[in-house]
Amino acid sequence: MKTINEVEDIHQENSFILWQEVLIAFVMPTIMAGIGGFFTSDVSLSIRACTSLGGSSAIIAWVIGLWFQKRGIYKSRIAFGHYSIIVALFLSIGLLLGLIGAWITFTVINFFIQHQQLNAFYFLWIDLPLSSTIASGLIAWRWKYSIHKKIHSGGVKK
Repeated sequence: MKTINEVEDIHQENSFILWQEVLIAFVMPTIMAGIGGFFTSDVSLSIRACTSLGGSSAIIAWVIGLWFQKRGIYKSRIAFGHYSIIVALFLSIGLLLGLIGAWITFTVINFFIQHQQLNAFYFLWIDLPLSSTIASGLIAWRWKYSIHKKIHSGGVKK
C-alpha cells in the first residue's frame, strides 16, 4: 500500500489536466452528434449536439474530474484499484447523475412550459444520461491511466 507522501508525489506531477479533459469531453460528442445530424438532415440533433449532449458531457467531466483531482487520489481503492471496476463504478455514477439531471431539468421546464409543448423536450431523457455516462467513463479511464502510468514509471524522481 502506498503512503500518503508517495500518493501526493504521484499526484503533483500527474498528466491529468482538467481543462483539457473537459474540452475533450465537450468536443467529442459535439462533433460526432453534429456529423450524425448533418448526414441524417436532423436539425434538432445538430442543435442538441452543442447544447444538451456536449454541455452535459462537459459539466459531468468537470464535476468528476474535479473530484478526482481533489479527493480521488486519497481514496486508495480508487487510485490503486483495477481499471474495469473503477470505470464501471463511474459509468454507473455518470448514468445516475445524468438521470438526476434530466429529471431536474424536465421538472424545471415543466413549470415554465405548457404540458402540450413538453414533447419537444423528451430528448433530454436520452441525451443527458447517455452523454453523462460516456463522459464519466472517459474521465475515469483517463485519470486512472494517468495515475497508473505515473506509478509504473517509477513515480516522482527526487
